[in-house]
Amino acid sequence: MDGSGRRALTHDGLASNPLWGPSEIAFSRTRKCSRRPGGDLFPAQLWLMRPDGHGVRRLTHVDPGPLSSGLSPTAWSDDGRRLLADLDTSSDRGIPARDGAWTVEVPSGRARQLRVRGSSVAGAGISHDGSTVLATLIPVTGPFRFPADQSRSAVATIPWQGGRPHVLAHDAASPSWTR
Repeated sequence: MDGSGRRALTHDGLASNPLWGPSEIAFSRTRKCSRRPGGDLFPAQLWLMRPDGHGVRRLTHVDPGPLSSGLSPTAWSDDGRRLLADLDTSSDRGIPARDGAWTVEVPSGRARQLRVRGSSVAGAGISHDGSTVLATLIPVTGPFRFPADQSRSAVATIPWQGGRPHVLAHDAASPSWTR
């Protein structure tokens, strides 16, 4: 393809982070708030659309908190019924911190944060059958969950519904599932 047939699928300047799925495209979309000074933006939610740009609809309705930039899609299950997303936040000192991976059921939009005690969970992929999440576990400290020693991260699998992680490699990060 030479790119000559390209066209915009969104037109409001508020969409980002597109992720092609089995039958739809997931993306992040912020929303302007006219009541806030300067027209601040609400944190991004996940939206879906057909590959032709039609059928745009909001998927998630989560409250990520005031310091969050919102959800970004990370990975799809093969059947398109499950979507992995990451939530990014900033501390009161302006330091970006990953607040963890979220599992999202499609089409209901039911979203849940994957939690592992003492770690932030950075999602990387979903198994073919959608039952397992591949992730990096990053040690965190304090009430703002600041990243601790990132060199102590571990690669692990976590059941989709949550639960005990299975560490695959210590002192490792940024895994990828070969498909």
